[in-house]
Amino acid sequence: MKRVLSIFLALVLLLAPFVSANASVYQTPEVIGRGEFFEKLVDRLELEPLDGDFDWPVDVNEDSRYADAIKTLIQRGALKGYPGDKIQPERPLFDIEAAEILSRLLHVDKDTAIVDLDQLYNLSMEDGTFVTENEATEIFENALVTDESGLEWINASTDAAAEVTSFEADANMTFSVELSDEMLAELGEEFASMLSIDASLAMAYDEESGIHQVITFDVPEMDPSLPETISIEQYVVKDGIYMNMPNLETGEDEWVKIPADDAYPIAYEEMLKTQSGSIELYKQLNGELFFYEDLGSVNDTREIAFRGLVPSINELLSLLQSNAAMDEQMDVVFEDLGSFDASVGISGTIWVDENSKHVSRQLADATVTFDDQSLGIEAINIWMDMAIQNYNSTETIVLPEAAKNAEEISLDYTLE
Repeated sequence: MKRVLSIFLALVLLLAPFVSANASVYQTPEVIGRGEFFEKLVDRLELEPLDGDFDWPVDVNEDSRYADAIKTLIQRGALKGYPGDKIQPERPLFDIEAAEILSRLLHVDKDTAIVDLDQLYNLSMEDGTFVTENEATEIFENALVTDESGLEWINASTDAAAEVTSFEADANMTFSVELSDEMLAELGEEFASMLSIDASLAMAYDEESGIHQVITFDVPEMDPSLPETISIEQYVVKDGIYMNMPNLETGEDEWVKIPADDAYPIAYEEMLKTQSGSIELYKQLNGELFFYEDLGSVNDTREIAFRGLVPSINELLSLLQSNAAMDEQMDVVFEDLGSFDASVGISGTIWVDENSKHVSRQLADATVTFDDQSLGIEAINIWMDMAIQNYNSTETIVLPEAAKNAEEISLDYTLE
């Protein structure tokens, strides 16, 4: 559970199939090689390889011409390579391979990437054909580009967020879990089909007094004795997390409390103020990890589409640690994650009030892909439509009297 909280906090703080062919047979002056495409792509995005240990593919060494580009794309989760841990940088690049890279960078469904990329960016790509120099240029100019206006609005909303002390929000969400092949074989398709949950959220946040939220979710049809929906009321306050939730045995609502030392990965006061002191870092991440498109204005509300990939939760935490304002806060979070890591692909739309620069609505579709599948989970898909209002005018969060007699439980207990 602490790992889940750590991932959530870090986010708020915010290849191809094997092909049997000989390159010399297909290479023409018009067709671009894989390594050359990787190099142009990294140059276009102004990316550099990260420091630290790196396991080189068997057919690439650190002195190779395209070594830096290949290392950078692998580190950022955009390049997977061929079976046998090979990259084959001298071979020509197939359209489907380019589409897979773009699907990761832009959070597009890889199974429908060719169709989606045509609709989104007017890229004509066909399975079984090679990418030409001209097509590579179209990819860079049509898809891998951010509207300066879009980024300016996002950065303006980031600046405005630094001044927010309270707000209210309502959201509808869907969560679904993709099991690993081994776990799917063990549990079966019927059980796997139940691992999708619709939920709603009503939330109030106040920087000084805490968070109050009510989460209501549909219960999967695993047991006919369970209710169709369950609501959990939660208060996140200085001395811990209080929850009012139904006892499934008695049918009665009960208050429980997780003490602060067990509940929070970092100090409570710092957790509620994660925006402060790091605005320039957030702007850096805005520009490096995401692509934005300004869709125009209606009724003084600016609509911005976004797509991007957070290649590593641990990398994001490292960046936060390197920031002086966040170093002390994030140290515990980083240690808690250990060797665990995940990438997050995100796409959606943000609506920004042109007068206040506050975000009024956010529609997001995210896929969290886990490196370590030891728990049997390959990915978690999250869809959310959230409306945010009443900035800096939310009432103080007050813990109800009934909650003060809550039974204390440990976080480990809640997972048993």
